[in-house]
Amino acid sequence: MPDWSYHTLFKPVLHKLTPTISREFIHRGMSTLASTSIGEKLIEFLGHMSP
Repeated sequence: MPDWSYHTLFKPVLHKLTPTISREFIHRGMSTLASTSIGEKLIEFLGHMSP
């Protein structure tokens, strides 16, 4: 997850949840996003760096 999206979008919401639920939300969200063709392109566009 790009740092800018965490601090500006998710941090205010995640701080209101328990740590376990916040972690699960982020992991499921990224997994769901990465499993779609649009999500793969979005992740690449936002700065995924291939080795």
